[in-house]
Amino acid sequence: MREKNTNRSENQKSFRINGSEYIAEKRNAGIIVVGEICAAKRQPKRTEKTDILFEKIPVTEKNASGFWWKDTGYGIKTEHGYIRVMQRKIWPLIIGIVVVVAILCLICFLLTRQNPAQNTIDYIGDKTGIVNTNSEVKGEITGYTSFESVQDQTWSSASKKQPILLKNLKNNPVDLCPSVYLDLNKDGKFAEDECVWTAGNGSENRIAPGSELKEITLDHTPEKGSYDAQVIYHAYMHGTDTPANGMNFAFKVTVD
Repeated sequence: MREKNTNRSENQKSFRINGSEYIAEKRNAGIIVVGEICAAKRQPKRTEKTDILFEKIPVTEKNASGFWWKDTGYGIKTEHGYIRVMQRKIWPLIIGIVVVVAILCLICFLLTRQNPAQNTIDYIGDKTGIVNTNSEVKGEITGYTSFESVQDQTWSSASKKQPILLKNLKNNPVDLCPSVYLDLNKDGKFAEDECVWTAGNGSENRIAPGSELKEITLDHTPEKGSYDAQVIYHAYMHGTDTPANGMNFAFKVTVD
């Protein structure tokens, strides 16, 4: 191996070793390998050194770095044989990164019950318009429609009529068609049969911009207890049947 020059042949290749670039020669098959050097900024510290090349590059014994390093097929020819050039393998690094990311995602999920990888995919999809993450019932957040969250509620088990403020803010370009869900079986999900009230599909039931509902009549009265709840706002461009992006809000309901 020698210092890098601009006139190398087809059988030569440059490598950066210990901060400097050198030209290595393609090895001939009939010459024995007597040691190896690693194409890296620093040479491996924990491997036993057998020689020093150019008074600054440590030479290790053959196969001393076999797991993390691969043979490039190039080296320096000495009177005893070749000192081959090794390069770091990519797959152990990739596997290490994947394992670390997986562990961090698992820790995040255990602490927050959120999937950061899926959230990232959903966010990119929403921003680029590739996917609609809430296409089934939840709708999307939009930049031109404003929504007002729903406060926690206390309902009476003695009546189907319950107070709740569902408002469509003034100057919104959409009509809202809300539905209210209670997690009746407390499994952390909102199934279709857990919809306790909906405005219906007709345009006459929609909440116009600047209007609000202060009371709803439940399809059935839930048993006493505390429930996770959500209101889902389906949206339509004002005065039309053209669907628009909606929104959903989580809240708590106490039935006494």
